[in-house]
Formats: sequence, structure tokens, C-alpha cells
Amino acid sequence: MTGETVFFQSTGPGLLPVISPGGQHFLLADKDPEGGCGFTRFYEEAVLVNVVPGCAIGWIDDTRALVQTYRRSAAGGWEYEASTVYDPAGNVVSTPPLPPIPIRQQGSTSGGFVTVSPTAIHVRGGRTIHDVETGAVQTTLPVAGVLAGGHVVYRCGYGICATPY
Repeated sequence: MTGETVFFQSTGPGLLPVISPGGQHFLLADKDPEGGCGFTRFYEEAVLVNVVPGCAIGWIDDTRALVQTYRRSAAGGWEYEASTVYDPAGNVVSTPPLPPIPIRQQGSTSGGFVTVSPTAIHVRGGRTIHDVETGAVQTTLPVAGVLAGGHVVYRCGYGICATPY
């Protein structure tokens, strides 16, 4: 296409960019061939502003991004280590004791989270809403799914259902 700007090029399949709600910032995690990720790059518009350890999970709002770190287990796999909230410049804001949140994969409706309020997130595809500051479960939903307004949307049989929460 003419007029497009190439921000970076990839040599293989990677994780999806995580775009802030206002669209000014985005995160990009590198994917290691063994399933982990080592670093997340913070961009403002097209400019790289910082690199931090871990996997980009999502933006809580335009001023806070959630990144999770993992370590190698004795069995050789990856184990969740910690969650860190960063500002758009990649500076640590807090380290809430959140559970591991699956990374959002291309073509999937699960992974990542949905911001419910300035202090609460819903683990996409799950049944819990967590306080982003304490990690505590605020609400357990009646079914696993994705939040849409005051409803949980989920697969049922050959269709899609919604139930209030």
C-alpha cells in the first residue's frame, strides 16, 4: 500500500501488539520459540520509549499497562512469576498480586483482560473480576466468558448466549 508506515518488521509469528485505549501507545512482546516471552517494548506513536522484562498483557487505561514475568521451571517449562503495572514510558507504577492472565493470541477471544472500572479487570474467558491494586477477586461471574455491558457473553451449543452478571 502507498502511504503506509512500517514501524518494525518481524521474522516470524509473534504476539499481537497491545494498543492503549486512546491509540497513542502500544506494547509489543517478543515470543520465544519455546513459548515464553522475554521482553515487552513500549512505543509512543512509532517511537520506542522503553523495554521491560515480561509479556505484555494489556492496558488498564491510557496511563497503565499490565506486564507479567515468567521464569523457567525445574521441568523446563515456564512458571508465572509476577505482575507489574507500568506507565506509558515503561516506569513501574505498582506490583499487584494478580493471578496469571493468559496472553492474548491472534484469532482467539480468550486471553488478556477487559477493564471493568479504574480499579477492576475481568480475565477474558474467565469467571473472575479482580481488583487491580490488591489482586483480590471482586466478583465471580455465573459463567466463563467475555464482558459486554452488564452481561457475560459465552458460547452455548452452536450459538452465543448472554447472561446478566
